[in-house]
Amino acid sequence: ADRLGVKPVLVTGLAIQGLVIAAYLAVGQLEQFYLLAVIFGATYGGVMPLYAVLAREYFGLRIIGTVLGAATMLSSLGMSLGPLAGGMIYDATASYHW
Repeated sequence: ADRLGVKPVLVTGLAIQGLVIAAYLAVGQLEQFYLLAVIFGATYGGVMPLYAVLAREYFGLRIIGTVLGAATMLSSLGMSLGPLAGGMIYDATASYHW
């Protein structure tokens, strides 16, 4: 990110994560799942520090704690609603398939 810029690296990492999540639909063996999990985990760990750099560039150091706190709160809210949404989909359709 220091050489290429924060935004391009962040967008690329998020795109890879999206592709990996879509690829989960095609896996049929445990080894494939593990491979995708490693790729997803590496890109997730690679892009997470970039949010702080991006927040610092846009908002400055004075308010960075508030910005990161708000971003963490909103992302945690979204992640906490995921299992609820999955359960509701399963209850309505009796399946997790499309």
